[in-house]
Order: sequence, then structure tokens, then C-alpha cells
Amino acid sequence: GILYNRLNIDMALELCYTAQYSRDSRLPKPKEYWSPLDSNDTHIKSSYNTYTITGLPSGPICNPGYDSLYATFHPTDSDYLYFITGNDNQMHYAKSLDQHNANIAKYLK
Repeated sequence: GILYNRLNIDMALELCYTAQYSRDSRLPKPKEYWSPLDSNDTHIKSSYNTYTITGLPSGPICNPGYDSLYATFHPTDSDYLYFITGNDNQMHYAKSLDQHNANIAKYLK
């Protein structure tokens, strides 16, 4: 549902895995495939990097499973625009960037 909320207001999706795919697919042979992002990775110009484009990537980056397809057709209705998985392995949601930054400070630092 969060991704639909972002798409509906023309907000960039800013999904880490699209930046990782953009970075790793450019390299001839990555030393460590799917390694954590650094700040430069979110700026890679690619039609797959949802940090640099709005809307959906130009194509799929993987083969989605049943749960992903089900979630796409049955999104959870909410007002949230942001989410993180904290160091506590729990999802934390926010409606505003200020709330999101507070979640980052609390759950990822």
C-alpha cells in the first residue's frame, strides 16, 4: 500500500533494492553482490533506480513469488509513505518525513 500511496502522488519510490540492482548490474563481476548501499549508489543514473526516477522501474528486477503478487493486487490501505526495517527486525511506518527520520534515528542507529 505504501508504494501505491507514493505512486499516486508522483513521489519517488526510493527502494534500496532497485539501487542495488542498478549498481550490481553495471559491474562486470561484483566483488560482493548485493552488498549494502552507500550514499553514492542512490545517485546512479538508471531506469531501474527508483531514487533517480519517479514511477516504476523500466522492467522487473527479479521473479516475484506468490506473496509479492498477492500483495500487489491486495495492498494494505494506509496513510503511510515511509517504512524501514529496524535493527529490532520489526517494520516501522511513518506518514511524514519527520516521523521517518525519527524512526531511523531510533531504530537504525
